[in-house]
Amino acid sequence: MLFSSKNRKSNALSLTIFCLALFVFLYCLIFQDNQIIHALTHPKIFNTYPWSTGVFALLMTLQFFISFTWLFLVPIHLYQPKLEISNNGLFHQVFAVLACTGAWISALTIYEFRGSWYLLSILMSVFCTDIFAYFGGKLFGGKKLNSVISPAKTNSGFICGLLASVVWMAVSYYIEGTFSYSLSKELSVFALALIGALFAVLSVIGDLYESLLKRRANLKDSGSLLPGHGGLLDRLDSIIPVMSFSMTLVFIFHLVI
Repeated sequence: MLFSSKNRKSNALSLTIFCLALFVFLYCLIFQDNQIIHALTHPKIFNTYPWSTGVFALLMTLQFFISFTWLFLVPIHLYQPKLEISNNGLFHQVFAVLACTGAWISALTIYEFRGSWYLLSILMSVFCTDIFAYFGGKLFGGKKLNSVISPAKTNSGFICGLLASVVWMAVSYYIEGTFSYSLSKELSVFALALIGALFAVLSVIGDLYESLLKRRANLKDSGSLLPGHGGLLDRLDSIIPVMSFSMTLVFIFHLVI
């Protein structure tokens, strides 16, 4: 979407092939013999496989950078949106590759490290935000969240989605095996509720950012793979920022503290 319409298809194909090759390479590098995953649960293994330390440190540095960009740099573009593809399009193109790669690594690592229920408990925060934001906006209406980028989203919908995410984090605090429960020894239920609110904010930022990219490209849908859903990216735009940020929290509270 960030390429000019003249070269969009050929450039998109080249970028897709590059990303697929990158994903395969990272998968083989990270999960071969499960060395890094084993090292996460047994940190002394890092002494046996010193390369694991360097690779994991690099990947976590990437996650911190991605999380910082989602929290502080992307909102700047949303606050003063420029709908034309300008010189800073290169930043968005590079960040798109890093953001998708970081989210993929986060989801895969969390699944391998903590299990499917743990990963689903993080995704549930995003699902609650999306579902309740949609129905809350339809029910209450009101002032638009960002009429330039996404005329359909309202402040009331955002508040409903945020509250739903907070409630889920507070409830899952008492459900064994969830993201909130795993942090219950380090954080209070109030702190986890705040993280739920932050997840909701990141979810909306990801949604608005994808809408901004579509407006720049003058496209209604990001693709045709899922008819009626606005494209596959519309189903992932909220998940991508939350995954990298959740992996950052997992790293801090499970490996540092």
